[in-house]
Amino acid sequence: VWLAATKNNIAVQPVLAPILHFARVIHANGEGMPDKIVNEFRKLYDAFVKIWGISPEKDEPLFLMRFCFADEPKIKSLRLDLEDIYQNK
Repeated sequence: VWLAATKNNIAVQPVLAPILHFARVIHANGEGMPDKIVNEFRKLYDAFVKIWGISPEKDEPLFLMRFCFADEPKIKSLRLDLEDIYQNK
């Protein structure tokens, strides 16, 4: 999905923080989190499952992505040359 979007000039941004916090609240009862934050994430999770039609008993959100049209980045991420990564012996 990510590569197809990029090929079609659609920007992709992973949005994992909510998914990770939902898992912490649902599966670990928000251990180590303040009660106020746990309650807020429970409300957000309830809204999330309602919006996406998720069954909390059967479904587990794993990955969330944001898609948008964006200008080319002004600064590209640094990449190593393939020759420095792959070696044929």
